[in-house]
Formats: sequence, structure tokens, C-alpha cells
Amino acid sequence: MKKEKDMRSQLRDWLAEICPKGKPEDYCQIMANSAAPEVMKVRIFTHDYRYSIFATGRPDQPEKNQKAMLSCEVTSRKSIAGLTEHRYAHLVDGQFTRVTWELIKAAILRFELVKIAGKAREDHWRKMNSHYEQDDKQYYAEWEQCGDRIRDHKVYEIVGAKSEGIIKPAVIKPEMERPVKKSE
Repeated sequence: MKKEKDMRSQLRDWLAEICPKGKPEDYCQIMANSAAPEVMKVRIFTHDYRYSIFATGRPDQPEKNQKAMLSCEVTSRKSIAGLTEHRYAHLVDGQFTRVTWELIKAAILRFELVKIAGKAREDHWRKMNSHYEQDDKQYYAEWEQCGDRIRDHKVYEIVGAKSEGIIKPAVIKPEMERPVKKSE
């Protein structure tokens, strides 16, 4: 019985690696069946998909020649227009080992990646702006950004009432500069 608990705790430890703050109970549905202790099912949800990870086997009973196994499958959470069923794919299966777990993580990541559109891969500069307060003064900043690169960064001081302020170029000392906040 001890090895079975080890399998469950090991899976929980692996799930903690991919969950924020190491709390799989907040981000995964962990289902264990007391009638079938040799099966543990975990569901992980993303915006479009549900990943089901299965840990099966009874490593505490080697005389039954059952190896502990780990597998993963994915199901779409949304159906395609005109179809009633959800798409499904089997991603990975293998023995209950760290190697299989790493393959499952890689398969989930590959499944979630989205191809970048042609224009977006090139230099695509977006106009950005931010409004902030510093040293009891109001500032408005605007710039162009492409990934982590910034160009044409301008900062203006807002003089007067917040809603009716007059905008004039601000003299900003380097120690006053703030990290630029991204806004739409």
C-alpha cells in the first residue's frame, strides 16, 4: 500500500512543478477512486483544451506483473461549428517515470503553441501609452513597442485638473523614469 501512496504523491509533486505557487489542487481536478485505488485521474484545463492524465497500476503488487503506467490525452473544450462531438487525441503513454512525465509536459506545450502570423513575426511596432502619477504630478507617456524594444518614448506632464489638464512636454530626470506599463 505504501508504494501506491508514493505513486500518488509523486504525481502530485510533478503537478506542483507546473502549477502556480506549487498548488495543483487549485488548478487541477485530481480524482482518485477508492473502489479502484490503482487508477488516478487528473484533469488540467486551458482555454481551449482539457488534458486528462492517468496514472494506473499497482506497483505494490509485483506478483500480478502490473507496471505503473502514465498517460495523457487531450480533448477540445469547444466543438467545431456543425459538429456535435469534441476532438480528441492521445498524446503520450509509458511507464510511470520522470521521462514519461517530461514527455507529457512537452506534448502539452506543443499542443498549446500557436503559429505566429507572417506580419507579426517581423518588426511590428505598436503604439502604446500610459498615464501615471509620480511625486504628486500627473504624467502621460507614449511610445512604440515591438516585443521588448521601445522607440520614440515621449513623456508629458499634465498640468491642471486631471480631467481638464493641459499637456506639455515634461522634463524627466533619469531617476524619475519608470518601467513603461503596457496598455491597449
